[in-house]
Amino acid sequence: MSNNHHISAYVLITLGVLFAAIVLVTHGIALLLLPLAMIVGPLILLLMTTNERTDRSGK
Repeated sequence: MSNNHHISAYVLITLGVLFAAIVLVTHGIALLLLPLAMIVGPLILLLMTTNERTDRSGK
């Protein structure tokens, strides 16, 4: 009986992984762009502010 439970658990895990892979492939662009925008946005703002500070200090 325990073997059957283990097999069903592995099947559920593999199905979940396959489902996640399919979702990532189909909606991968949107899922990747959202975190990238959240990470790159503040980074660009930080770079702009640091560039302004260096320009002011240089002058």
